[in-house]
Amino acid sequence: MKTEGAKTLDRWGAILAFTAVAVILQVLFGGVRPVDGSALAALARDGFHAQIPPFSQYLFDSPLEIIFLHGLGLSSPVGLTLVFALLSVLPFLAALLADDRETARTTFLLAAVLPLTRISLGWLGTGDPVLFACVIALVVSSRQAVVVVISAVLVFWHFQQGVILLVLLGGMILVSGDGRQRTKLTPLALGLVLGILLYGAAKLWLLPPYQGRAGFLLQHLDRFALRMTFYWPAALAIGLPGMLALWLAKGFRGIHWSAYGCFAVALVLGAVTSDVSRVFFALSFPAVLYGLLCYRPVPLSELRRVNFLVPVLILSAVVPLLGWSGVEIYDWKGLAGAMTKYWGASNWLKLFLELAGAFT
Repeated sequence: MKTEGAKTLDRWGAILAFTAVAVILQVLFGGVRPVDGSALAALARDGFHAQIPPFSQYLFDSPLEIIFLHGLGLSSPVGLTLVFALLSVLPFLAALLADDRETARTTFLLAAVLPLTRISLGWLGTGDPVLFACVIALVVSSRQAVVVVISAVLVFWHFQQGVILLVLLGGMILVSGDGRQRTKLTPLALGLVLGILLYGAAKLWLLPPYQGRAGFLLQHLDRFALRMTFYWPAALAIGLPGMLALWLAKGFRGIHWSAYGCFAVALVLGAVTSDVSRVFFALSFPAVLYGLLCYRPVPLSELRRVNFLVPVLILSAVVPLLGWSGVEIYDWKGLAGAMTKYWGASNWLKLFLELAGAFT
């Protein structure tokens, strides 16, 4: 990355001003979209006794979020929306847990230019800012007590994604980390076990019988299988800002193979869940952050240069998003529906002859 003459953001005033511009751009292009409003209101009102429809019961995979909502006692959709919007500041606060100021300033800016804000505000109600904040804290802090507590919170906040995130991050540290990073492996494992025990206790004594995301997808596999095929290209879109950041900082040859492995796992799971943009970005986030800050790190000042930050921010602001409840950029639902309708080898020719009708 050529850096001669490029401005570096070092003062907190400049960092906060740049962050404000980054957030405004991501909101301007990405918008704000509450999701699962009625289900969240029921959870806030009735806690673990809430009656929610089968397609929203995956929310019970997040016991800590339910405890948080019920503890607030809010049932107003506007109030809940504001609460989750406020949670979007958590990744920035987590950056302040860094062991040194240099890492804190750099991580703060990375949280601004990567599409964390677009994901958080585009899926208000899913609690993704908490996941992002936990991953940031685990990467930038080496304090064992912090690592144990944050790991447990991550799993208890969202069981399935929390476990996957910890496994991916722990695997990257194991195969590519130095001695300092590997000291986190034991507290990561302890936090993982603690989180699993907390979730198990909640499922045993608090959670009602429910159908999680995996069970729902398996039950409706005939409906989602073909659609997933068409979601894969879109899944790659939201990963582009992170890939660009890694390439600008280190070049593709300077990226450890474990980062590519993390991207591959995130891509498959994002496509399988059909919640492409959100899940893929969340699960690939450890690869980006760890790859930038920890694996053969470049001088952190290089990551605070405007000629590095601006291209990543622009791509984060305009990259297409694809959501669980519908296609926002790509109009492929009709094509997937047509494939379902004409399922069967004998009808493939007819299908392709009528592709134009699938997009009407």
